[in-house]
Amino acid sequence: MKKKYFIIVLVLFSCSVFAGNNKLLETLRSEDDLDLLYNEINHVEWSTENLDVVQAVWNKDIDKYPDLPWQKLDNDIVRLALFNVLMQAHRNCKIESNMNELHDFVRSKTTSKNLKVKGRATYLLGLAGRDEDIPFLSSIVESEENGWAEEAALSLTFIHTNAAVDALRSLQMKVRRQSLKDVLRDMVKKYDQYPLTQQSKGCE
Repeated sequence: MKKKYFIIVLVLFSCSVFAGNNKLLETLRSEDDLDLLYNEINHVEWSTENLDVVQAVWNKDIDKYPDLPWQKLDNDIVRLALFNVLMQAHRNCKIESNMNELHDFVRSKTTSKNLKVKGRATYLLGLAGRDEDIPFLSSIVESEENGWAEEAALSLTFIHTNAAVDALRSLQMKVRRQSLKDVLRDMVKKYDQYPLTQQSKGCE
């Protein structure tokens, strides 16, 4: 029994040390530049360990990681990066996430007074893959406001449904700004070359 107990303690200790030395955790602790932290989270490898960390931080699991700088990690910029990882990992069948919670969070940030938050949320909204967001994103494209319209158009491509493609075709005909019209034309052209397929029927 003593040997078994020693082995269990040793395994638990080594797992704890490994988790404590996780590169993502170190970045979350040490990086104070929110834009750099946003990029680091977005480019994290989708390993089981990293996704566990991302989910724990998203869920604000302070008991699991009491030493993390939680005030910093509660910033909208950071949480948008967490959303991006969780949503894409979910759509690629790597994890199970609360899609409604994720969607409602990012949708709420599309009206933020912080322009950086607003822009990134608009860009990321389409990752939720919901046709219900098409009218909202289309209205931003139709406003033809420099920058915002392009972000919303790209977000429409992320939805990746026939309804979203139809919306892009319609917007291409409606907008007047030539640079925006060209962007929409290129997006539609890609779908003409590579039509949508039934890529995801659910994760097994």
